[in-house]
Parts: sequence; C-alpha cells; structure tokens
Amino acid sequence: MMVNQMKSFLFSALLLVCFKLNAATPYELPRSSVIELEEKSSGRIYPLFIQLPPSYTTKTDEIYPVIYLTDGYYSFPIVSGAMRFPMNNGVMQHAIIVAVSYQKGSAGSNSRIRDFTPTVAKASEKSPQMV
Repeated sequence: MMVNQMKSFLFSALLLVCFKLNAATPYELPRSSVIELEEKSSGRIYPLFIQLPPSYTTKTDEIYPVIYLTDGYYSFPIVSGAMRFPMNNGVMQHAIIVAVSYQKGSAGSNSRIRDFTPTVAKASEKSPQMV
C-alpha cells in the first residue's frame, strides 16, 4: 500500500513539474522573431510573431505569400511546425508566417472579446461618407 501511495505522489509531482515547465519555459522557433506593436490610441501592446522562410535571405528577388494568423501565442508554433515539412519538401511554396497575439499582459479571452467586438465611431470621428 505504501508503494502505491509513493508512486501516486511521484506521478503527481512529475505532472506538476511538467505543466509548470511547459507554461514557463521559453522556446525559440528557427528564423522567427517577435515585434511589439503599440496601438497609439490606447497604449496597448500586441506581440507580432514573424517567421521567415529558409530561402528568404538567399532569394532576395523572390516574392513570398504571407500567412496571417490571430491568437499568436497559440497558433504560431502550431502553424509554423505544420508548415515546415511541406515547405521544406517542395510540396508547398515558401511563405512568411505572421501572427498577431492578444494584448500583452491581458487574459487572452478578455483581449479577444474587446478587440473583435465592433464599435460605433463617435460623430467627430466619422468620415463624410458615414454621416
């Protein structure tokens, strides 16, 4: 009985360590960078994840398609990984991947709801065509 309790404890401790490391451990994707964009009217900062294809520095005359993503913290590593094999094996054209993420320091769902909810412009902000 004591052995089973010890196994359960060790398994639980291992799970906690794994989840803690996954959430807090930084990672780096090849040929990628993060740029912070500031929305001037509110001062909000949004991370912009960018990954360039392997041929970007050698084929300077090449025009690359761009794959745009939202929810960058979540979608960028997934799409980057999924695109690696087809791009590197000639099945898919090399492309630039750009992902806009949630507001820095904000809970993802709060930022997403606010950023994707349409608002009505104030009368002073409306263009002549909108009046």
